[in-house]
Amino acid sequence: MAVIDGHSHMYQTPASARELKKTVKDIEGFDVDLLLRRLDEIEVSRFQIMPQEMTRIQGQWLGSNELSAEIQKCAPGRAVSFAAAEPLNAQDVLNKPRLNEVEMAIVEKGLKGLLLTPPIDRFQEVR
Repeated sequence: MAVIDGHSHMYQTPASARELKKTVKDIEGFDVDLLLRRLDEIEVSRFQIMPQEMTRIQGQWLGSNELSAEIQKCAPGRAVSFAAAEPLNAQDVLNKPRLNEVEMAIVEKGLKGLLLTPPIDRFQEVR
């Protein structure tokens, strides 16, 4: 039986956009090979990585799109990485630059999906 971890943020320390971790080397003590060995021990064959953008309301991220792409590159066939974006900017206008960034991450870096978090981002409240 294949076990898939379907919800991993991979880096839980919230950071502002200026302080984002963009590579695995940016995370002190992080070792992809050790992660994969530990996943093997508990028989997890694949894992999904989801950064989370919360800049519009909370001014921070968990992880980053760049970090998500790099982990997928470091663990091919095991990591399934998503991008994150808030569809609205701080002025409650369509966030075209971020959505363009997500498109690039999917097309050029091979990310597999997009995480949207309506309860945190509150974009459902915009009229």
